Amino acid sequence: MGGVMIWKVLWDYHRKIENSLLRYEKGEAQLLAAILGEMEIYCAVEEEVVYPGVAGAVGEAQLDALQTSLDKIKDLAVDIENLEPGDPAEAKLVKRLQRLWGLHTSREEAQLFPVIKTRLRDEQYVMARQAFACRQELVAARGGVAPPGQYFIGLPTGGWTKQLVVGGGW
Repeated sequence: MGGVMIWKVLWDYHRKIENSLLRYEKGEAQLLAAILGEMEIYCAVEEEVVYPGVAGAVGEAQLDALQTSLDKIKDLAVDIENLEPGDPAEAKLVKRLQRLWGLHTSREEAQLFPVIKTRLRDEQYVMARQAFACRQELVAARGGVAPPGQYFIGLPTGGWTKQLVVGGGW
């Protein structure tokens, strides 16, 4: 089976958000809304596609730990979104978000990716298609406007079209 693998989709998200957070830290404050938007999509993909997809292959304690760290990220992102523009606490909260993000992604890459690569070889392609559909739904819910600087999560090869995936024809 060929195509995009879910671990690669997640890895791409990890790097994209990590790089955006570094750019924010270096003074590109206008990226904050895009960062929070991408995190929202990432969290939805994890909760709706990845965690249910790996539930039988990983221990419940491991999955609970990943969900807990994801919940902390989501809660902090909401706190940041609720700040008034120019709030002096913003930089401190974003720094904390950056630390939580690093911990979450390193744990996921060390513990979850090997399981996906070895025990869920075929399922990872299905999860990648589901992740793409989940992303498209969230983007459409925003009025069809993707966060700035989005990258394309590729579709599996072999006759797939964006129209079929979004329209549910797969």
